[in-house]
Amino acid sequence: MKLFAAKHGFTFPYLHDESQAVARAYGDSGDVEQSAADLFQGVDYTQLAALLAPRPTLLAYNAEDDCCFRAGMVKPVIEAPVRAIFELYGKGGALAWHENRDPGTHNYQLDNREAAYRFFSRAFGLPPIASDSPEAASELRSYDELVVGLPADNLTILELARRIAAGVSRSLEPATASRARLTRVVRYQPARIDSTWRVASTKQRGVETASYRLRMSDGLSAGAVWLRATSAHDDAPATIVLDDGGRGQAGAEVAERLNRGEQVLALDLAFAGDAWSERETRRLLQNLNGLRSLLGLVKRRG
Repeated sequence: MKLFAAKHGFTFPYLHDESQAVARAYGDSGDVEQSAADLFQGVDYTQLAALLAPRPTLLAYNAEDDCCFRAGMVKPVIEAPVRAIFELYGKGGALAWHENRDPGTHNYQLDNREAAYRFFSRAFGLPPIASDSPEAASELRSYDELVVGLPADNLTILELARRIAAGVSRSLEPATASRARLTRVVRYQPARIDSTWRVASTKQRGVETASYRLRMSDGLSAGAVWLRATSAHDDAPATIVLDDGGRGQAGAEVAERLNRGEQVLALDLAFAGDAWSERETRRLLQNLNGLRSLLGLVKRRG
């Protein structure tokens, strides 16, 4: 597609939205669980749909989708650019668009099915199929009719995984080699604290606290709260406390350390505790992927 774009004198990618700015402007950036890791580094749904050109393609979206990809948001940023690619092949008619309004929610009910039937009839040269087959209702089965028994020794997914894992053998390697391989697998890059901001402090009920925002050298940040008993010495032992649920869930551990006379730094690393939002997780991941791609593009051009 890149060579095709260069030959015909237009930019590639056709809609370059690695930062997801266009998606955010339309209020919808999709659902990340349907996207492979690093999908947004260089391509997006526009490019993936354009890869189908000039083959017959149906884009079907729902007007009031209660999940994602509402038709009104999608059409300007996907259908229009993709249609331009089809038209370069002289196959603009091969791209079909359908907007479902009945019921318009996240569905594959009769209206969407009928649109698919019309598309398949035209694309494969079949006799017109107007709606569901009259015989289709007789082919439907109830839940009880579809329930089948399972053998007593049927393995669950977990048991199957354990059985497979039990048969895996690996030769031991030096710890340094294992750490180096793990570093490559997780793409670990060390970061240092570039600067700190004290954003709050308290002294009450015998405990002194100071809250900090820590800015890291990689551009991310972490939140931390330092605590100690007002009677503790300046050189008292210090403990860093981390909790998968965030520092707000580490109260019991922090209290235990304070009662011992220790200093405590309750820390939220990137994507943990206050630095994580379950409600906007998918958008955060997509935007981070886009930002990483954009930085890579700037470095290549620099």
